Parts: sequence; structure tokens; C-alpha cells
Amino acid sequence: MDRALLKPAEVAQILGIGRSKVYELLACGELPSIRIGRCIRVPKSSLEDWIKARIISHELLSISEMGHFLNRTHWYNQAASTSSLRPWL
Repeated sequence: MDRALLKPAEVAQILGIGRSKVYELLACGELPSIRIGRCIRVPKSSLEDWIKARIISHELLSISEMGHFLNRTHWYNQAASTSSLRPWL
């Protein structure tokens, strides 16, 4: 039977991060969770949605940062071509 609610340790294993980091994400409210008495559980469907949202926001961030990266790369290439910044050559 596929469970609908996951323990923080299971979430950590799925995400490939430490259990402490999962608790940190839960405490700040970044990771969706529910409480059943003193137990904290993460709905599997909410975790899947959270992962998808992170992937989408990362793609958008990558697109928006592309211009900044290209500008930095251009500056670095210009700076690297001057002998005063590369005394080892």
C-alpha cells in the first residue's frame, strides 16, 4: 500500500538531504506539512507539488540569470585577456 503521509526521515531520503535540513524546512514553513498530535507528516502529493514548483522556479531563475551570467563572462574574458591581471603567463 502506498502511504499518503511521509515521515520527515522518509522525506529526507527522497530528497537526498539530511533529516535536520528537512526539519529546518518544516519549521520555517517552506515545506508543507501537517501535524497529527505531536507527529509531523508531509503529504506525498504536497511533496511532489513542492518539488515541481522548485523545478519550475529554478528554470525561471536560470533564464533570468542567463543575461547576468553572459555579462559576467564577457567582463571576465576581457579582464583575463589583459596581461596585468594574468601575471602568471
